[in-house]
Amino acid sequence: MVSDEQPKEIQDTEDTTETSTASPGRLLKAGREKQGLSQQQVADKLFLKAEQIDNLEQDRIDEKTSVTFTRGYIRNYAKQLGLSQEEVIAEFDRLHSSSKQTAKLQSFSRRVAKQNHDDRWMMVTYGIVVLLVAGVVVWWYQQSGNDNLVESAPESTVAQRSESPSDTASGSQPQRSDEPLSAVPERTDSLPDADRGAPSQDTDTSSAPEAGMDNDTLPSAQSSSEEKPGDLPATVASQEAQTEAAPDLADSQPRESVTESGTAGSGESAAIDMVFRFADDCWVNIEDGTGEAIAYGIKQAGRVMEISGVPPVEVTLGAPDNVQITVNGEAVDMSVYPGGRTARFSLPIQD
Repeated sequence: MVSDEQPKEIQDTEDTTETSTASPGRLLKAGREKQGLSQQQVADKLFLKAEQIDNLEQDRIDEKTSVTFTRGYIRNYAKQLGLSQEEVIAEFDRLHSSSKQTAKLQSFSRRVAKQNHDDRWMMVTYGIVVLLVAGVVVWWYQQSGNDNLVESAPESTVAQRSESPSDTASGSQPQRSDEPLSAVPERTDSLPDADRGAPSQDTDTSSAPEAGMDNDTLPSAQSSSEEKPGDLPATVASQEAQTEAAPDLADSQPRESVTESGTAGSGESAAIDMVFRFADDCWVNIEDGTGEAIAYGIKQAGRVMEISGVPPVEVTLGAPDNVQITVNGEAVDMSVYPGGRTARFSLPIQD
């Protein structure tokens, strides 16, 4: 009895295991084989394909077919075999509910991993954007600094140019004030000599423009003569002696002197007459073709300066827009020289 009971218990355990591990596909396959039917025969009765019957028995769900249709196929299959439809459908729902839960867990883990991956890429993207913005800000700051340097450079250059003429004028003006005094004794000494009448005329013509062109030096010359009263009587006496001793000489040889001076100057270019009218204060430096300085320094507003010199006459003006120039009676176009900048040119201006 004992030996008979043990195999019976083992058989019950195996049946319980098989029942617990049974699936809808296995139940359907077992029922079909029990009735001796083939998959094609069942497919013909259910109006399905043999492939679909095989998928149902293997518990495979076609991706192209929804779960609802698959459940209907299983119900009809169980009904055709005479099996319990509720039992087979319960096994189907149990099987596929666990599959859905597993799929959901897998999809959630994939979504979390993808989100972490996307977050890392977003951090890298944000870092690149921040670096680009910082680079643009640094470049813009450097460009603005360079623009400020470029704008300040011309201003400093103009300031240096405007300061240098005034400094040079103030430093060299006292030296120029003594030139007319040195020219007067030469004229008084040369006039009594009749043989040197023509050279004295040349000396007068060369020194006269200098005295007439730089009228600013006359006050300095007068102040210098006032500071030396001992030399003044001798100069006046020599001038009176010159006037009394040679009146006839001055009257009898004017044409001869002019002829000789014209002959002497024929080898050089003829002097040109220039008139400078100053509408405002302006620093000037004028030298003729021989290198002689005709005028130098700051000329006051409203002044009219008439000079002459051997061309080409080099002219430098600190404020050309404040000056009007005529050469031999013809006006010079000063509109070509921008105001506020030093202008350097030669007279007469060649076309």
